Amino acid sequence: MLLLLPIAQGREWGWSSLSMIGCFAGAAAMGAVWVLVERQVPEPLVDMRMFAHRPVPSPVPLAAPSAAR
Repeated sequence: MLLLLPIAQGREWGWSSLSMIGCFAGAAAMGAVWVLVERQVPEPLVDMRMFAHRPVPSPVPLAAPSAAR
């Protein structure tokens, strides 16, 4: 929610408004907390060790520019 709300309201709120910056900062903080929790629980929703393997993270940066078009 902290990531999607500012993207949806960016034009109305103004991209450099305090609300936008706060929502994006909150999204980054909650993302970091989520990663830390996922690394600690015995049965995570997403196993973070998966991203340490070379074939997994490499398609993500390659797909991002094509998805933006």
